[in-house]
Amino acid sequence: AINHLDLSDNPLEDKGVVEVANAIEKLQNISKVILTRCLMTSKGSFILTNSLLKNVNTRSSLVELSMGENPLYQGNSLHGFLKYLATPNSLTKLDLTVCGIPLEFLCNALAQSSLHTLEELYFSCNIKLPQGHRSHSVSSPYYKHFFSSTRALRHIDLSNCKLHPDAVILILEGLRENVSGVKLVLDVSGNLLTPRLQEFANLIGQISVLFSLRLFNVGLNEHYEEVVSKISSNSNLKHLYLGKNFRKSKR
Repeated sequence: AINHLDLSDNPLEDKGVVEVANAIEKLQNISKVILTRCLMTSKGSFILTNSLLKNVNTRSSLVELSMGENPLYQGNSLHGFLKYLATPNSLTKLDLTVCGIPLEFLCNALAQSSLHTLEELYFSCNIKLPQGHRSHSVSSPYYKHFFSSTRALRHIDLSNCKLHPDAVILILEGLRENVSGVKLVLDVSGNLLTPRLQEFANLIGQISVLFSLRLFNVGLNEHYEEVVSKISSNSNLKHLYLGKNFRKSKR
């Protein structure tokens, strides 16, 4: 029986996803479903995840769901897809890169289902969002709740999402309270941090689970010595990446 299904880079569109969903509904022990770059909208995601809900075996068998680089922001609603993510499951890896899902919606859903199982979350480049959402929420309470409560998450990629500095601070405050003991890899590159850079650096220095931090292109050109010093005070942090941050000085 098939337990690993990868249909990446096929122009399935929603019509093709219907056929895939019908097949998945009958599989007994499917562990990985990878549908990256398949031209699927929110309509297709609803059909797919509805089939996963109908197949009760997937609640324990499915550990990887990769739907990155699909325009899920197009279509009627993300409600069906988010309903699936909020239902108890065994996912350890979730890839929603460039899908257009508001981060507050995702955190709310995952907090209801995946606090003890999810290990890898890929959410980079989520800039274009559904109609009516110009940007990710600035101050959603779901940010701090999810990131403080997760117990298995060891890789978080939130890069290039144009997150507001206040949103990043809430995420870090949540991680500061996290006592999971994992060695966490965090990527918040390409987000606007400059207005609250000092507070950001202070929080990074206090996150005990943080093992590796990627901060490409976040505007560290000014006050970088002080910022790096504060970040480096975290004795558990072993890897720090600061590419594309410094402008060439004028002579």
